[in-house]
Amino acid sequence: MQLKTTKKEEGQRLDLFLAKKLPDLSRSASKKHIENGCVLVGGKKVKASYQLNDQDVVSVDLPETVPQQDLAPENIRLDIVYEDDDLVIINKPAGMVVHPDNNYQSGTLVNALLNYYPPIKDVGESDRPGIVHRLDKDTSGLIICAKTEEAYKYLVAKFKAREVTKKYYALVFGKVKDKQGTVTYSLSKNKSGTAKMTIAIDKEAVTKYKVEKYYQDNDQLYTLLEVSPQTGRTHQIRIHLAKIGHPIVGDQLYSFKQHRRECPLKRQFLHAFRLEFKLPSEKDKSFEIGLPEDLNNFLPKSSPVRFHLYKH
Repeated sequence: MQLKTTKKEEGQRLDLFLAKKLPDLSRSASKKHIENGCVLVGGKKVKASYQLNDQDVVSVDLPETVPQQDLAPENIRLDIVYEDDDLVIINKPAGMVVHPDNNYQSGTLVNALLNYYPPIKDVGESDRPGIVHRLDKDTSGLIICAKTEEAYKYLVAKFKAREVTKKYYALVFGKVKDKQGTVTYSLSKNKSGTAKMTIAIDKEAVTKYKVEKYYQDNDQLYTLLEVSPQTGRTHQIRIHLAKIGHPIVGDQLYSFKQHRRECPLKRQFLHAFRLEFKLPSEKDKSFEIGLPEDLNNFLPKSSPVRFHLYKH
């Protein structure tokens, strides 16, 4: 689709222009599509804040989305950690996709939420109602879902302002020598069209970590990290830890070939165990959840030789 601007639209932000021209698209969704390179001006990728000129040619090539009517409620058990009138916090299991897409149109957290709380269908974006942030399919742990439009806007603003603290446990290959550190590689979509993200200059990404424990199993060393992403980029933690030479155990996408061959864990050892933020009621709250059974069992039983604490 191509749209040509007029003198009247000169100086208008691109994301606002797109949201006006495509009423089914929210401004936040427009911004995401622009950032992902689905919207070009004069054949070039620009920022959402780009100010239009008269006679600009805006090319729009949006990915297919699951129509709202296809979002069916499904009777899927939810592990609810906390709930009030504004939001619900779920302990998401590994293997559950957060919202439907072209690959997963059922069995998602959204399908479960629609069954548990039907009014959520009108909250937030139509193809992912109630969702204010995400966890990868094979990452377990705490996720916040908004129950009202007011709470949705409040929480989105909190995440954007980096006023929500998220902490993860990650078991990585090798001994991480620095007891704490910060990784700052920026990220971007991989132009090859694969699911992989890549290091680039497009989006700032910052991840802090600190060492919790060292483990040794035969000749293989492991480090258990507490990880705190300061930004919320796709696959951020997984890419950053791999980039510093310590990929997450079980990560089939970003770990090194020898690790993928040898690792018996069926998913990445990454668990969102803690959230800290101010509720819409202005009350400060923190929530914490322990390791799920598969990850907990992996620590002492990763091979015929039992894990033991590696002294440093």
